[in-house]
Amino acid sequence: MSKPRSLWTILPLFYLSIQLLASCGGEESSPWLQVSSSNTSNSNDSNNSLVNTTLPEVPTVSLIITEPFVENDSHAQTLQAIQQSTQTHNWSFYHEVIESNIHDSLEKRILNGDVLILISTQDPARANWENISQLSQHYPNIHLVTLGYTYENYEQLPNITSLTFSTAEAGFLAGALAGCMTQTQIIGNIIALETPSFTGYGTGFQAGARYANPFVTVLNETVGALDAPLLGQQYAEALIRQGADLIFAVGGNTADGALEAASQFKIKVIGAEVDQYLLQPDLVKHYLLTSAIEHRTSAIEQTITNFNQGQLENGVLNFTLADKAIDLAPYHEWADRIPWNCKQKIQQAQEFILETPSP
Repeated sequence: MSKPRSLWTILPLFYLSIQLLASCGGEESSPWLQVSSSNTSNSNDSNNSLVNTTLPEVPTVSLIITEPFVENDSHAQTLQAIQQSTQTHNWSFYHEVIESNIHDSLEKRILNGDVLILISTQDPARANWENISQLSQHYPNIHLVTLGYTYENYEQLPNITSLTFSTAEAGFLAGALAGCMTQTQIIGNIIALETPSFTGYGTGFQAGARYANPFVTVLNETVGALDAPLLGQQYAEALIRQGADLIFAVGGNTADGALEAASQFKIKVIGAEVDQYLLQPDLVKHYLLTSAIEHRTSAIEQTITNFNQGQLENGVLNFTLADKAIDLAPYHEWADRIPWNCKQKIQQAQEFILETPSP
C-alpha cells in the first residue's frame, strides 16, 4: 500500500493529451500518464492524523452501499471482505443499501454506537462530501472510510480515510492485452462516468495498449451515465463501425450494455472492476478475454486491523499491483486461445509497473 502518487515517467511522449485525464483536473502530468490529483495526491502527506478512540467491548463496523448490488459485483465483494474481517476480530457488523439520504443513514449508525463506517459507491455524487465532512466534525470519535473515491481538505478531517485502488495499473494490463490481441489495430475504450477511478482505468488502458503495440489506435468514449445499458450498447456499436475489434468497458450497467453489444457482433471484450465472467450472460462470456480487477479484501482487512490498533491514518491510502490489490482476472474460456506472446506481454507489463521508479 502506498500514498497516492503519480505513476511512471519514462514512457515516450507519444500521447501527451488524454482527454479523460484533463477532465479530472489532474496535476502536471507524467509524459504518458497521470491519474487525477484527487486520486493520486494526498493533501496531508506530512500531517496524517490518528483518531484516539476507545473501542467498546464488541465494536460495530457498518457498511453503507449507495446502489443496489448483485452477487460478485464490487459492492458484494466489499461486503464479503468486511464480513470476513469483522469475524476475524470478533466484531459486530451491519450493512445497509440506501438510494437517497446518506446523511440520515450515517447519523443513525453513529448514534447506534458504530465506531467505523465504510461507504461504498460507484457514483461519488451519491456520497455527498458536505454531509460526510459535517458528520465527521460533529462526531470526532467515529471514523469514516470511503472506497474508490477521494475528497479534499483531509488535514481538517482527522477521522476520514479514503481507500483507492490504482485502477490505471489495472487498465494498463488490460490495454497491453488488447494491444497485442487486436487484428484491425483499432480498439475501443468506454467508461461510464468521469470519476477518478473509472478515468484511471481508461487512461491506463490507452497507455498499456500503446506499450504493447505502438501502431494501435484507441477510440475513447465517455457515456456520462452509470445505469444506461442502451447508451453503452450504442457507444460500443459506434466504435465497432469505426473498425474496433476489441472493446474495453468500465462502469455499472452502462458497461454491461457495451459488453453485450460487442459480443453480439462477435467482438472480443475486456471487463473491469471485478471478474465479469461471474456476472455476464453466456454470450458475453464467450468473447470475454479477461477483466481488469481490484482485490478489495486485503485493503479492507488492513484498514480494519489498523483501526483496531489505533493506527488508521486519515487521508488517502492507495492500493496497487505491488500490494496484490490490482490484477487481471483469469482468462477462463480464452486460457488456451490467447497467444503465448500476448501472455508474455502481460508479464512484461506487470514487471514494468513494478520496476519502474515512481517520482
